[in-house]
Amino acid sequence: MTELGSALPLSGAPYTYILNVSSKSFALVGAALLLLDFTSTSVVSAATAASYLAGEVKLPFPEFVGAIIVLVIFMVISLLGMKDSARIALVVLLFHFGTMSILIVSSCVHWGKSGSKQLRDNWHSGAAPSVRSAARDIFNGICLGMLGLTGFECASVNHVSGTSQ
Repeated sequence: MTELGSALPLSGAPYTYILNVSSKSFALVGAALLLLDFTSTSVVSAATAASYLAGEVKLPFPEFVGAIIVLVIFMVISLLGMKDSARIALVVLLFHFGTMSILIVSSCVHWGKSGSKQLRDNWHSGAAPSVRSAARDIFNGICLGMLGLTGFECASVNHVSGTSQ
């Protein structure tokens, strides 16, 4: 996407790129699929966030209401017309780094205090029946990890503005 953004510095990103290399009807189908992708990613992310939160604390409302609240918060941010999306992305990135740092440090401290017995027990009790099954589990774990990144890494590329033609 970065190469396309450099080659075709136009706002509208993926739709504009498809439009430049194909017909308008094909570009409209691509745009519709992109909207479905972005929508489904946001719904899955909001539902997952609400589910994780419900697993950690007792919520006074059902999980789906939590997902709706997350979606409404981001909708309000979008409707307010936040012009400095780079600042918002930086805040989200710093929050992510802070959270991951806290988790890594606390995990290392806990591991240092409790040792590796729990890790060994979990490893042996959850042993895969075959190498193929273990490889499939690793593949599924990587896919789930990548799901959390879907869309976020492309956010800055989808908006190319301030260019002259």
